[in-house]
Amino acid sequence: MAAASSDAPLPGTVLAESKQLIPGNLFHHDTGAAKHVHSDDEVSQLDVGTSDEVSEAREAAPATSWSACHGSAFHVRIGPNYAAHGKKAPSDAAMFEVFAMDMFRSDKKILHFGRFAKIPEQKAPPSDIPPIVIINCLVPDYNPPNPLWAQQRRRSRLQRRFYASITDETRALLEADDLSPALGLLKNFLEACRKEGSLHIPDESPLRQRCKCIARVDNPREAGFGFATKKLIDTYNAKPFLARTSSSFYFGEGYFEIDIDVHCFGYMAKSGLAGVRETIETVIFDFGLVLQGEPDEEL
Repeated sequence: MAAASSDAPLPGTVLAESKQLIPGNLFHHDTGAAKHVHSDDEVSQLDVGTSDEVSEAREAAPATSWSACHGSAFHVRIGPNYAAHGKKAPSDAAMFEVFAMDMFRSDKKILHFGRFAKIPEQKAPPSDIPPIVIINCLVPDYNPPNPLWAQQRRRSRLQRRFYASITDETRALLEADDLSPALGLLKNFLEACRKEGSLHIPDESPLRQRCKCIARVDNPREAGFGFATKKLIDTYNAKPFLARTSSSFYFGEGYFEIDIDVHCFGYMAKSGLAGVRETIETVIFDFGLVLQGEPDEEL
């Protein structure tokens, strides 16, 4: 699952309990504060490249727009014997493709957001893999307090949600009972999540700690970052990281949801995100979620 996006001012606070929300609708407000575009050709797929490429992408993409990335935008482990050679290569196509994205501001964390969304009906594949995956990212909308002396208090939060549906290619593999290593890993991961529940527990299956996020800023030179934020971006841009204990998992009618609670990240990581937030309206970024393969049969 992946998306490219550039941000802008958000719609007002939304109380998820007030009504059932339709994926993508929050970016269609008549005020013009945000627009929602999901045409594949709205944003060019970029390597961290030249100024000309970035300028062309900015001109092609309306403000606050997004589009689905191809899986090859992200480099992933390859086998055999990854533990020895450590090589990575562009990923194959994603198993799920993003069809909607929303973001809103709230004064509290809302886990398992799928309960409040009107999930479109899709034919279930011939397996126990749900046809829709929701990725719900809970992001601080404030500068992180120093953990040594700052007091905790109620703060504003952002929630960014990606909705992705199983691709025709993935469905065909399931119908033919022709499981790729990635599909086999996904089935085992979902089985572990069903067995052990939503939250992390002691002695849980290691599979549940395999969620890996990849975030890449495509236009770091044009984004206007401050010195400290630029140094962090230069060091960590596009580097995968495991969401071992910041993730939780939920099943609903026709969907599986992965929640990533950024509030649980370390102080330095949250400080870097705060620096990006200051110039988010100028940023083009890609985001992908993968499951980390380890033995050869998972790569």
